[in-house]
Amino acid sequence: MKLSIAFITYNNNSLKYLPFFLPSLFSTINQAKSNLVDLDIDILIVDNSDTSFTGNFDFLSNAFSDKKYDYKIWRSSSNLGFAKAYNLMLNWSLQNKSDLFLVINPDVVFDDLFLEKLIMAHKLDNNIAVWVPKILYWNFNLNKKTDIIDSYGLGLNKFHHFFDLGQGKKQLQYLVENNREVFGFTGAGALFNLSQILISANLVGDYLEFFDELMFMYKEDIDLSYRLQLAGKKIIFLPEAIMYHDRTLSKKNIFKKIFDKEKKISNSRSFLNQLIILYKIKKIPFSFVVRFSTKFRLIFLYIYGFLFEKQSLNNFKKIRSQIKENNTNLSINREIITKIETFMKGLDL
Repeated sequence: MKLSIAFITYNNNSLKYLPFFLPSLFSTINQAKSNLVDLDIDILIVDNSDTSFTGNFDFLSNAFSDKKYDYKIWRSSSNLGFAKAYNLMLNWSLQNKSDLFLVINPDVVFDDLFLEKLIMAHKLDNNIAVWVPKILYWNFNLNKKTDIIDSYGLGLNKFHHFFDLGQGKKQLQYLVENNREVFGFTGAGALFNLSQILISANLVGDYLEFFDELMFMYKEDIDLSYRLQLAGKKIIFLPEAIMYHDRTLSKKNIFKKIFDKEKKISNSRSFLNQLIILYKIKKIPFSFVVRFSTKFRLIFLYIYGFLFEKQSLNNFKKIRSQIKENNTNLSINREIITKIETFMKGLDL
């Protein structure tokens, strides 16, 4: 069995994490290899850093210099973003006969059994498209692993508001059953079964676009999750596989996101990508309540955009025809629509 482990680095945002992330990654790899002798692993990295910043590339080159692990690094001449960088690594993985693909952020650390638990789950049921680990909050400043939930997978409600299940709660306050089906995965960490997610990719020449490259960064995981659901694929939460994530983008203070210069670009990208997702699903025949609620949210987003995101609204208008062209293979199977509405009713207990 062949596994690709893939992550992106970017300037100092990533460099500060690498001394913690890489040893933890190597540890969970070694644990998995000690019990799974047929496991072949490639580590793939896209360094999206500015051309003048060599910190990540130098650190990674030194970390892999002992040649204990097979790795490949792409040094981009510009920031490719999340979607394009991961599509590059996904296409490479398929060409090199990988069976599994682990999407991971470098701002995480792992339980030693993390990788072994994910792969064993896949071996027991290889019809699952995506395995979602339990992600808890890592206080990076104190280097402390906590029992606060970062994500138990992605959920949604009837307004098509998307959120991380359980986020901010303590584990014991948010108990869920093993192998629970969830709506989606977060790009912070998920294991893809490549044979199962192929159905969701758009073919552009001989290049497969899994993550929508109109979405430079943020919410591309939601978009792919939605397309997998519409294709009838399963995304399963596996609480036995545990990792810890230092989430840096605050979702709680809307005024900070509007007026803080550091958050402005992130907020604009997130806003645009919400519009892209809602535009893609607008013709799916949901129930009246869902269609009405989603329309209400869309009106709210337009008002918000008119007040704070005029440039993003203009960008959205320019790419609407391309969104439609990239969205021709979405299913409208009634049984699948009912299943998605069931996720909406579950909400975030």
